[in-house]
Amino acid sequence: MKYVLLLLVVVLTAGCTESSVTGMSSLRLSDAIEQVQGYMETHPGDTPNIVIEEDKDFIGFVQKTGTFKRVAFDAAGAAGIVEKNESYYVVFSNNFLAANGYDLGVYLVRSVNSPNRGDIERGLTLGSLKSINGTQVYPIPYYVNIHEFNSVVIHSREFNVPWSYATLE
Repeated sequence: MKYVLLLLVVVLTAGCTESSVTGMSSLRLSDAIEQVQGYMETHPGDTPNIVIEEDKDFIGFVQKTGTFKRVAFDAAGAAGIVEKNESYYVVFSNNFLAANGYDLGVYLVRSVNSPNRGDIERGLTLGSLKSINGTQVYPIPYYVNIHEFNSVVIHSREFNVPWSYATLE
């Protein structure tokens, strides 16, 4: 009897996390955003708030640029695609500032409007957000046609919620 009860407890608690925001992918995006916003009010994010020394003096030729806009959380500043030495990079401006979050990633997407989960799934992952403020540089793979992408998106991979985006023109 003791083993059956223990097994039942293990089965009932499997997959549960402290956050109570599991299963975000199955929620409508608007419902997921609302839940994450409530959660973030009481839980600080895990993205560093540091100056990226090796990125702060990056100079190149700007190809496209745009200002960040809110999806679930505010961000300020700009992002652009910059060419340097025959390579392309996504570069965030020195006045970039975003709300902190969990497992934030940087993506290029084709959409010019507020991105949804499908846009991000079909987009290009550039890596984890290095810091919630300041200049940051993310290399774009050499085989990517930059003209196919129209927005830079900050997205919480943990909650599957787009944070903010910048439409590139």
